[in-house]
Amino acid sequence: MARWLRKVRQQQDLQQDEFATRLGVSRSLVGMMESGDRNVTIDVVRKVQENFIDCAEPPLGGELRGFVPAIGADRLGIIKYAGVVPCASEWGDPLAGEEFRPIDYKFAAKNRFLCRVEGDSCSPALLPNDLTVWEIDGGPPFGSLVLAQREEDHCCTVKQYLEGDQPDRPFLKPVNPKYPAPKNDGGWRVVARLVGVIREDKPERTWFWAPGITPEMLL
Repeated sequence: MARWLRKVRQQQDLQQDEFATRLGVSRSLVGMMESGDRNVTIDVVRKVQENFIDCAEPPLGGELRGFVPAIGADRLGIIKYAGVVPCASEWGDPLAGEEFRPIDYKFAAKNRFLCRVEGDSCSPALLPNDLTVWEIDGGPPFGSLVLAQREEDHCCTVKQYLEGDQPDRPFLKPVNPKYPAPKNDGGWRVVARLVGVIREDKPERTWFWAPGITPEMLL
């Protein structure tokens, strides 16, 4: 993270004191974080995102918006890691992560977050231990894989989002046929749609589709 912070500053052609002023911190703190004597804090990461999120033209002909720009040859951005997301038969614990991680720039954007999948209710589309990239969206297209949250306690689940018999009655369905649909007592809402998957096998495989990934894309 120290190298990332220094690269952002250099990319903007700012001295440490100018950079510190933009972030609302002291020049000495910037110096210590860039040298590795102090950890780059979450607050500083957020301030960098707020101040420099649009400091370069989006890649791929403007397909991506609000991305964290490529950093040197590493082509890295940062993204919030929100913890483990349950992909099981019922609702799992709420997301609890509060840290940031480096990631390929094509995945990174201000309104996205990263989770690790636990469970196999969406197998074989999503496998346990997959890293998943989510974009906040309360109204994704039908067919997408989504992260839904139960209203009463914020417990979460990952399922396919499908159109119901009535326009206002969408439902959640596991991809894995051995699992039943989660009970919807108390109501639920979609929080985000799946836009990327990083599968850490050999060789590592990645998928990215900004409009939203469907199970068929991962089979």
